Formats: sequence, structure tokens, C-alpha cells
Amino acid sequence: MRLLWIKVGGLWPANTGGRLRSLHLLSELSRRHRLTLLTTHAPGEDPQGLRRHLSHCERIISLPYAVPKWHSPRFPLLLLRSWLSQLPVDAWKCRVTALRREAARLMAADAADLCVADFLVAMSNVPAAAPVPLVYFSHNVEYMIWRRLRDNEPRAWRRALLEIEWRKMRRTEAGACRRARLTLAVSLQDQAALMQLAPGAEIHAVS
Repeated sequence: MRLLWIKVGGLWPANTGGRLRSLHLLSELSRRHRLTLLTTHAPGEDPQGLRRHLSHCERIISLPYAVPKWHSPRFPLLLLRSWLSQLPVDAWKCRVTALRREAARLMAADAADLCVADFLVAMSNVPAAAPVPLVYFSHNVEYMIWRRLRDNEPRAWRRALLEIEWRKMRRTEAGACRRARLTLAVSLQDQAALMQLAPGAEIHAVS
């Protein structure tokens, strides 16, 4: 099978749990299938190291992009622009124009039988009318994390911002589960939470 795997925020170095989980899956899948990885790398990260680690991948396309952090000078503008959209700021800041164009080009060229969006933020980089089945790989129930941040925030103004964000995240996450042909959760607990969030969506746990 020809797989197109989309991941925003990079995979190398393998210094987080999410990156490690994805790398192990990609390493095994690339031994059995023709896998194209479409991802990003931040300044100082080494896309060649990723290529060496995933030597069985048919194609690795890594585009330069630094996901803005909370303290970044760009972040207030991103937050404002996200308020004018349906997307929470965490998803808005991971919209990468070059990545979306490359995903659309590969799909138009009939280069994939299946597309995998790795993490929720990758979903906004999948063409709206994707001509191949879409799998959403959910590493977390994201809206619960944001709701927890709201609950634990002592400052009223930040609590108000987080109230907006967790609700937008919940709506975005439900939409992602409904849009995908299949959603993969990393635990039975996450599967149950996502099934409650998006009744009728096809959701399975990988563990």
C-alpha cells in the first residue's frame, strides 16, 4: 500500500513521547508499505538524521517550519487570527501553506492510497477534498488537556482565554473524528472519550 503520512512539528530528534511513538510506527510500516512522510523541521533540527533513521521510507519530504511558541513575538497575531476562524490557536499555528500544497500535489499525482494525519494539528494540512481515505492518529484527547489547563489557571484573564480554546478544540477534535474514515486512539480510555465526543465515528484503540 502507498501511505502518505503527514506530521507537523517534526520527528527528529526523537526527544518526546509523541515523536518516539510515531517514529517506531513509521519504521515498521515503511518495511511493509511504500511510505511517503511529509513533515517539517525547525531551525537546528536535522532532517538528514530523520532520513537515516527511516531508511526504508520511499520518500521523506521535510519542510522548514518553526511552530510558534507562546512567548514568540508572532504568537499574539496568530491568536488574533485564530479567533477569526473556527480553529483553536494550537491548530491554527500549525497550518503550513507549503505542507498543504505538497499534500495536495501528491494526492493529485495519485501518489497515495491512504493518508494518515499524525496528531490533531496535522488535520488542517490535509486537503479538504482528499481523494484517498483519511486516518486520523490521535495521540491525546486534546480538548481535555486544554480544559484541564483552564481549570488550573489562577489568573482570570488567562482562564477566559483558555475557556475559548478548550471549547474550540473540542469542536475541532469532534470534526476530525467525523471527517476521518478511521480514528486511532492510543488507549481504551481515549477511545471511549472520543466515541462520546463524536458518536457514530469509526474509532479504534491501538493498545
